[in-house]
Amino acid sequence: MKKLGFIFLMAFSLFSCDMDTSYTVYVRNSTGEDLTIAYKTLNDVRGPVEETITLKDGAAETIIRTRDLETVKGSAGTTQKPCAFVAESMKFIIRGNVESTLKWCDPAIKLESMDIGQDEFMLDFQLTDFPVE
Repeated sequence: MKKLGFIFLMAFSLFSCDMDTSYTVYVRNSTGEDLTIAYKTLNDVRGPVEETITLKDGAAETIIRTRDLETVKGSAGTTQKPCAFVAESMKFIIRGNVESTLKWCDPAIKLESMDIGQDEFMLDFQLTDFPVE
């Protein structure tokens, strides 16, 4: 009986521990126009990165790939949203100055588990994500 209790305790401690996860940010441009992305991250595998890139219409790219980051489980057993650790800031712009209504860390941004310890933010920008006439 002591062995069973020990096994249960060990299993519980494994599932309640913090977990390291690596993240990617994948962006697809479905706007019909060039999409400019300006972002800053401290946790990219390349080190701290602050850059601006342009995706042509129809293009898709992984723009951030983090090293393993420690995620902390909340009291309800859910992991806190790690977007702020993945990128400090991120702006999405078309036509030189029209910024997306979809902001970084918005709950509408999909975060999907790709594998154990590997999650991906998936963004697919449409023209409707921008306040244009």
